[in-house]
Amino acid sequence: MPATCGARSRREVRFWRGDTALFGVRWLEAAAPRSAPVELAGAGLVEPRAWLAARSGRADVFVSGLAPGTLPAAALAPEGLVQRAGAPRHPAPVVLRRSASWRRDESYARDAKLSYAFAAWSAARLVEARGGVPPETLDLSAAALDPEDYRLE
Repeated sequence: MPATCGARSRREVRFWRGDTALFGVRWLEAAAPRSAPVELAGAGLVEPRAWLAARSGRADVFVSGLAPGTLPAAALAPEGLVQRAGAPRHPAPVVLRRSASWRRDESYARDAKLSYAFAAWSAARLVEARGGVPPETLDLSAAALDPEDYRLE
């Protein structure tokens, strides 16, 4: 039952779609830098396929917030809120902490829910694009976290 969409120790490379996400990560890096710097790029500022090709073979390259089809599905594997460039690994399960602000749907908690919903939906589409059958829980998560934008068919 697919959902439809209506709308610190090693050097890591991350590719972000949204300005808010890119700003947030840059702010965190400025406020509490890691022992090795993180290279960041905004999707609107570079050509995505060339950017990824220039970093092929690296194990520390991630992308986030990109629509399916922006990059070749074979080049990415879902891993939590991001997609890892290269071979898939078995990621640790994600456990969401349900704080009082989460239950009250406060602003930043709402943004976190939308991020998790998009990550679940895009992970399911990525698995499909690679010829697999995504776990039903991915689409169920997207629909539960953001019922306005994701509906089960």
